[in-house]
Amino acid sequence: MVGIHALHGILQSILNVGITTASIQIWGTDSRGRTYVFILYAFLEISCAVAPIGTAPFLHEKEITNEVANISNTPIQTGTCCSGDETFVNDTRSPSRYPQTDSRLYIAYSISAGMAVAVAVPFLIVYLKTGVEDSTGPQTFKKSTFLDKTSPVSNYLQFINIGLFSGIYTVMEVCYPQYLTVFCLRYLDWTKTSAAMVTSVLSFSRLGGKFVGIVLVRVMKAHTILLVVSLLDTFGFVCLNISVYTFDDIGVWASACITGLGTSIMWPTALSWINSNLIAVSGKVSSYLLVIAYLFALITPIALGHLMQEVSLLWFCYISLMASVVIVANVICMIIHTKRHDKGGHVYEAEIYTIESVNKKEAQSEVTRL
Repeated sequence: MVGIHALHGILQSILNVGITTASIQIWGTDSRGRTYVFILYAFLEISCAVAPIGTAPFLHEKEITNEVANISNTPIQTGTCCSGDETFVNDTRSPSRYPQTDSRLYIAYSISAGMAVAVAVPFLIVYLKTGVEDSTGPQTFKKSTFLDKTSPVSNYLQFINIGLFSGIYTVMEVCYPQYLTVFCLRYLDWTKTSAAMVTSVLSFSRLGGKFVGIVLVRVMKAHTILLVVSLLDTFGFVCLNISVYTFDDIGVWASACITGLGTSIMWPTALSWINSNLIAVSGKVSSYLLVIAYLFALITPIALGHLMQEVSLLWFCYISLMASVVIVANVICMIIHTKRHDKGGHVYEAEIYTIESVNKKEAQSEVTRL
């Protein structure tokens, strides 16, 4: 099982790099292309919300022993937790105390595998029809140079900045919803139903944010959207910290809505900004961003779990707020880079290498030869 999960993670990461690169380079950086990117991520949010519902019929509906049901009353363990009732993966209870039943999850996994194969078939057909040489030609996506050639130091500093942005964004995107239910149960003494509901509200807020982003990309520039949503996220986490100190439940609910809305718009907009203002989003750039994101996703839960267990549960709020402040600083650096080079009259769009632009150049060269 461990080996299969490891293989699944590797393949999922490769697929993530491919989807990110292809979607940005095919659709380009105009308002219509950015709208398509948001629609893509909206479908991903919908799938994340629907997946647990689709799995539910294959779970056994049996009563769990009182000791297992009260697992959430034990001290927080250092490690990654799950959503829902927040059963920790490193729990050390005896396996004999858990109900011994035959699992039916293989049906859900089989359906998922079948859907994955069905989705892959059209791409395989396109690959076979176009031919290996045409579909993997080195001339299509080989360009990965900075769009501005006048400030190499600024470009490399900004490249580091977007890497840090990717990592900190992962902290807000992954760790915050993972530990939100645990924090509400342990510190705020909420019921399990209320704690699960606030996580659901966060998920639906993120889904709504994707649809809001579809509208925003048509009326605002990428760096402006990033500034607005990063400040919105910071305001939401400030609201969370104040609400926790005053034990105001309404403030916690409001902060979940605000942070979900802001966070969901951030990543697709950042990809559009990178592609149109810094460097074409190729496979190498996508890999760079995702490697840093996965490193932060690996380290942060361990560090945050240790702080929550050994120091105080309030570190959940502190880390979230500090991450949002760092994101604001990252966005300000992006805006400075954009304004400074826009003042110099650089036209970034002319140097962005998409499939359409490459095909046009190839057609022109062919006509010239004839």
